[in-house]
Amino acid sequence: MAAIGSIRKRGGLIAIVIGGALAAFILGDLISPGGGNQAILNIGEISGESVSARLFDAEVQEKITSYKEQSQQATLDQSTTDMIREQAWSQKLNEIILGQEYKNLGIAVHPDEIFNLVTGPQPHQSVVQAFSNPQTGEFNPQDVIAFLKSMDSDATGEKRAQWLPFEIAIKADRMAEKYFNLIKKGLYATQKEAMLNYEFVNGSAKFKYVLMRYSSIEDSTIDVSESELKKYYQAHRKEHEQEATRDIQYVSFDVFPSSSDSLTILEWLAGVKADLEETSDLEELELLVNRTADTRYIDKFYKPGELSPRIDSLMFAADSAIIEGPYIEFGSHILVRWIESDERPDSVKFSHILTPPSETGDSSHIKKA
Repeated sequence: MAAIGSIRKRGGLIAIVIGGALAAFILGDLISPGGGNQAILNIGEISGESVSARLFDAEVQEKITSYKEQSQQATLDQSTTDMIREQAWSQKLNEIILGQEYKNLGIAVHPDEIFNLVTGPQPHQSVVQAFSNPQTGEFNPQDVIAFLKSMDSDATGEKRAQWLPFEIAIKADRMAEKYFNLIKKGLYATQKEAMLNYEFVNGSAKFKYVLMRYSSIEDSTIDVSESELKKYYQAHRKEHEQEATRDIQYVSFDVFPSSSDSLTILEWLAGVKADLEETSDLEELELLVNRTADTRYIDKFYKPGELSPRIDSLMFAADSAIIEGPYIEFGSHILVRWIESDERPDSVKFSHILTPPSETGDSSHIKKA
């Protein structure tokens, strides 16, 4: 269990530092099944690939949650949140740009390499940190093998869910290592180039000079002809070229849902709330979330302090199914249902439904945690 806790603590930090693999894993699980009537806004384009604002924000929130778990902080200040968002964007750049380079160069990581990085004689540093004995600091590869074998007998799938992002991050680090080693090995300096560079950096010369200031020469003594001026102009004209500029005036319009849009959203939420109240089977609840939401069903237990202040105390005080909402938070309509609690410790499972405003009023965002 110490190894599981260590993976959980380090998983978010590993994903932020060594790769974009975790984001790619999450993206595969968050592709919207909602259909063409739900607007998807993009925040940018990287190498011809559009970046969805909704999916990127989901990645940022995942990293914020991981950072809170790793640092054991219930809340983060704005500067830390901005730092995580910047890291997420840099990670997205690397994920797309380097991913294309990996594909063009044929760089890949074989499953045997992953297995060797996990259980081999020279394991990845993240594996050593996660599975080292907290008392002695010693690493035993047999602990890793035992953990991997235990995933097959884990009926809840919790261990596998914790391990997969960890393994993907190791794979991403190995891919980057291969790519940069390829670049490093491709750079070669000849002996002559090395000698010239050494002489340029370390060489010295001894000389004498005479200084004559321009201000000591009277302008009237210098006669510059018209041909000389034209010759100088032609030789230096490109140094002063400027690109054309534009003076632009624009007006920005804030788009807010109309009263009919808001009414449509509330009516839709009322129907979803009724379905949540009537659905008791977890599989049916998962189908309801996947069928109605922008994001996929996520099976997760939350600890106190991880939920928003409005519902945190309410959810952990409940011992039977209750539904809170809909209410508005951060510009979205939210509907929350308590599902069950378990000693993991101090955790609760609940259904979290977010409905962002839209021009049509019929888009929805449901998150099952």
